[in-house]
Amino acid sequence: MSTALLLLALLAPAAPPANNAPSPGSVFGFEPCAERELATYDEIADYFWKLDAASDRMNLYQIGKSADGRPMLLAVISSEENLKKLDRYKEISRDLEEARPCQRPR
Repeated sequence: MSTALLLLALLAPAAPPANNAPSPGSVFGFEPCAERELATYDEIADYFWKLDAASDRMNLYQIGKSADGRPMLLAVISSEENLKKLDRYKEISRDLEEARPCQRPR
């Protein structure tokens, strides 16, 4: 899981917001932080699927299931150029994760 979070952190700053992306309020039926309103897991997941469909700057992956059996989602948000290189960034992240501490020469 740390690989996915690192990857997301590396790629996210590169993407400006997409113009055709739905607003959270248009999907939830209320604006985030509205008093006495709280989006459900299903509404949030639906919002992310709609964002993925509307934008070429986001890839959404199901990376497993929760203890409740709900899909666990990973959103990778970046420029089109970076998303095309996603396999390379995953490889770099894996290499960093598997790195071993250096041994000091004696």
